Amino acid sequence: MLCEKRQAAANCGLKGNAHPNVHVHLEAKAIYDDKGKHRQWRFGMIDINDPKQLEGELRKARNELEERVALRTTELNQRNKQLVRLTTELTTCRATRTAPAGQSAA
Repeated sequence: MLCEKRQAAANCGLKGNAHPNVHVHLEAKAIYDDKGKHRQWRFGMIDINDPKQLEGELRKARNELEERVALRTTELNQRNKQLVRLTTELTTCRATRTAPAGQSAA
């Protein structure tokens, strides 16, 4: 009877002439007999190109969104400062107009 005692796994990027960016998930398992003696290795490889590609696209979209949010936040802060300034000017103007003649509005 053979049993699997050890297992290792890793995601790797492979480079070759036909496919310059191939991503795979590798698994290696050590197989032992009843007495604990190592008998063989079993290897498996799974193509994970699609998930890796989607992960890259998602990362790019997130970065673009963060840039857009930062830009919009800056614009909103500038507009808010402008609104505060205009509100202050309007309040000052109204106070000056409504003050009795010869007195300044305080």
